[in-house]
Amino acid sequence: MLIWYDKNDTYHEEKVVSVDGNYAQFYEAIYESLVNGAEPLVKEWQTIELMHQLEAACESLEQQFD
Repeated sequence: MLIWYDKNDTYHEEKVVSVDGNYAQFYEAIYESLVNGAEPLVKEWQTIELMHQLEAACESLEQQFD
């Protein structure tokens, strides 16, 4: 459940459906990469791109509340 208040202090509540996934496989891949030198499942550039997207989202939220 996603709950937030907008800039007018109006309460919002929204159901967020999660994506089905195999999280055990993801963490196993991290282990294999760190311990056994396997090719990373998530590439460095993908991680950096996600970080940029999250930073942009945070900046957008901050601007909404200024």
